Amino acid sequence: MPRLRPPSALTPKRGERPELTLLAWLQTNRGSAPEVAAGLGIHPQTARRRLRRVQRLFAVALIDPDARFELEVSPRGRLNRLSRPP
Repeated sequence: MPRLRPPSALTPKRGERPELTLLAWLQTNRGSAPEVAAGLGIHPQTARRRLRRVQRLFAVALIDPDARFELEVSPRGRLNRLSRPP
């Protein structure tokens, strides 16, 4: 599904930040910028900027619970595959 990956206009490297920010936001139960920042180890203002971008990129999907679930599952799976030794 298209919503499971960042927009194709983003390079894989540029798509990683919004995806990780989205995952942190979902894991904090749609928490505040300071909560997201703490989870990512970044400054709260950086988290605010990234969260605004996530909102622009994933807009309507953030409102739908099923879509939010799909958006969380996808990066978790990718991160899990990356963290396993070959």
